[in-house]
Amino acid sequence: MTLRRDSITKKSVTDADIAQLVARLDEVERTQATLQAERDQYRTLYRQMLERCRKLEMGLRNHPAERLPDGEQLSLGVLAVALGAQQDSDVLARAELDEVEQVREHTRRKPTGRGAIPEHLPRVDIEIVPDEVKHAGLDAFERIGQEVTEVLERRPASLVVARVIKPKFVRKDRVRGDDTAVFVGQTPELPIPRGLAGPGLLADTIVKRWQDHCPVHRLEGIYARDGVELARSTVCGWHAALAPLVEPW
Repeated sequence: MTLRRDSITKKSVTDADIAQLVARLDEVERTQATLQAERDQYRTLYRQMLERCRKLEMGLRNHPAERLPDGEQLSLGVLAVALGAQQDSDVLARAELDEVEQVREHTRRKPTGRGAIPEHLPRVDIEIVPDEVKHAGLDAFERIGQEVTEVLERRPASLVVARVIKPKFVRKDRVRGDDTAVFVGQTPELPIPRGLAGPGLLADTIVKRWQDHCPVHRLEGIYARDGVELARSTVCGWHAALAPLVEPW
């Protein structure tokens, strides 16, 4: 009877262990299934992050014609996620409240959207007198102030003829009938010897043609409006004559 009781006890203990092992195995399987689901989810998020980073790089570095071929616009949310700067909205709101600074009430003019006229430009004053003051005369009124309005204007360019005058001189104590020395100033050196165009006109044609990309036939029309018939072949000849001056040493 003793041996039978011992065998029964051993058999019951073995069954309990098996049941416990089965329960643990089921728990491990459930845990493994959960971890696999989380792994798949993180893998999907990782791929989405790679795609967002690719689009962000295309939008910031590539040529405008190559940016975001699907037409998707970069949002602040994508930028925040890519830079790791996304925070909770409550924290941001609290930070904004901390940065609020109370200022004294004041009034300001509505911005006009245009910048101020540079101070280095010369000013030309144009004074406008009311008709009543003109009729009665300035002696009948007292000037108490003025209103100033500035308008940006442009003076039309004009061509001028620079006359180089070289006076001739002789000594007063010269001997009449003998050889007399005549003193006259030297002619200023020109970029093109014996040329018709001065340095200013040559520089203007070069800037308009090569810097402003204005063709020579348009230059011909521009100078015609200023009253000078300047053929395009003449301008080309000037520039060809000036080529040696700009050659490197």
